[in-house]
This record gives sequence, C-alpha cells and structure tokens, in this order.
Amino acid sequence: MGEQQVDQRRQERVGDLVRLDVLEEAPDVGGPHHDDATRAEMIWRVVSRYAELAGRPPAMPAPAAYAVLDGVFQAALLAHLGGRPTALEDLTAQVHALMPLVLGYPGAMSLSLLLI
Repeated sequence: MGEQQVDQRRQERVGDLVRLDVLEEAPDVGGPHHDDATRAEMIWRVVSRYAELAGRPPAMPAPAAYAVLDGVFQAALLAHLGGRPTALEDLTAQVHALMPLVLGYPGAMSLSLLLI
C-alpha cells in the first residue's frame, strides 16, 4: 500500500472518530443542556482521541484547546449564516492546521497534510 493510501486511510479514520464524537452531542445541540461545558467536553474528547491516534499527549490543557477550537467553530458558523459559500471548506482547513498544534508538533503544518 502506498504512502498516499495510508495517509488517506488515516484521514478517514480520524474524520470518522471526530464525527462520532460530535454526533454523541447532537441531541443536545441547541437544547437547554448544551452549554459551554458540554462543548468543552466534546472538544476535549476529540482532542484526546486525536492525541491517542497520534501517540502523543496534548500540548495544552483542555481549557486552552477549547478556547482555540470553539472560536474557530463559532467563526465558521457565523460565516455560514452570513452566506459565505466556503465556510465549511475554510473550517476544515483551519481545523486541519490547528490539530497538530494542539499536540505541539514542531512541524505542525506538515503533519496537517496527513489529514487533508
């Protein structure tokens, strides 16, 4: 199996795991129980799983990861609601660039290419 195929499989696994974590929270989206703590827990589960798959601990505590990623998600939501057609693609690119930073990889931008 070629390196590109391995990278694509890795991307698909991470994407599937992130979707599962997000879907666990879906019943609460917009509901009375969906607050900052719930989003912070969801984000930390995703970061923790990403770290586990990478074999490396997160380089920042849960509150810092939440602050970074929730801000990106909020900006994407506002862009989408504002009618920007590239909001989802922009969000995807930003998350792919940020996740390696959450693990403190020195060459974080090059690692993010594994997930694209």
